[in-house]
Amino acid sequence: MDLRREGNSDTFDTESGLRVNGTITRLITAETLASMNHRNTPTSPVLENLPSPSGIDPQVQSSRSATPPSLPTVLSHPLIDTSVLERTCWVCFAGDDEEPDLKWLRPCRCRGSTKWVHYSCLQRWVDSQQKGSVTLPVACPQCGAFYLLKFGSVGVLHKILDGIERTINKSSPYMAGICLVGATYWAAVSYGALTVLQLLGHKEGLQMMERADPLSLLIALPSVPAFLVWGKMLRWEDYFARWWPSFAHTICPHLFPRPQGEVVSAEHQTSPSRILCGALLFPTIAVFVGRVFFNTTRPHFRRTVFGGIFYVVVKGIFKIYYKVKHNEQYQKREILDAPETRDADTQATGDFGY
Repeated sequence: MDLRREGNSDTFDTESGLRVNGTITRLITAETLASMNHRNTPTSPVLENLPSPSGIDPQVQSSRSATPPSLPTVLSHPLIDTSVLERTCWVCFAGDDEEPDLKWLRPCRCRGSTKWVHYSCLQRWVDSQQKGSVTLPVACPQCGAFYLLKFGSVGVLHKILDGIERTINKSSPYMAGICLVGATYWAAVSYGALTVLQLLGHKEGLQMMERADPLSLLIALPSVPAFLVWGKMLRWEDYFARWWPSFAHTICPHLFPRPQGEVVSAEHQTSPSRILCGALLFPTIAVFVGRVFFNTTRPHFRRTVFGGIFYVVVKGIFKIYYKVKHNEQYQKREILDAPETRDADTQATGDFGY
């Protein structure tokens, strides 16, 4: 029998060790205990020296020492940690019987069934967490302890290139944001210049921008789409449609009846894409309407302004009418019973003779 006594220690042979009260007192293999039970050895000094739980009757303890216990009895001792004999990988959930040739590892502070893992399984799991960044620290998902990752030296040039690579990866999101902001700004500048040409005419617009200060143009031109979007977001039709019934009754009470109760307006949300498209298309629509209805008006800027005002007024009238009728429809809304429920109530009323 291979018996070895050691002192207090935190590490031991994980293949065959037994832990007793945090102190390794014996190292006994499972095959040795099985052979002892098979030969019916009368008394084993190893089993006599195993500490017993507190509170057990001495007579019972002496009777136990006289009869050699079986292997399951020894392994079920309350002071023996049998986790080293029943290891399970927390990645693939395989044990010693299923994968006997794989290397075991205990890389963190976990205890119990989650402290053991196959070396190859942990390598694959770490790869999935790092996603190509081999120097990225990885922590245990149970206890949160970082794994100790050791990398071999591959030369000074590799370290320099690796530092450059990590710097580029960290700065790429900021560079992308700067490029996006710059592209948006210059798109706004181009749109502002195009709007000026539409409002004043091609020749007059070019002359004005050539005479203007460049710094002023870089500030004023990108503000054109911003003001258009802000003006589109002013929902003045909603406020006018909300107070129109009372206002119309005050002006002409014979044609417009007094509103009954409080005027409740139906909320109508406008999508951001519709607001953006309507704001950016407004100068083009104003130019088109001005050419159709005010073709004889000169200069080009006045004709475009008249076309824009005419478009806003006509569109506002139709939109106010639509919203007023929509609010009336909303106020007249009723919630009805389901057809099956009405039929059942009618039948029940007829049965009782009401």
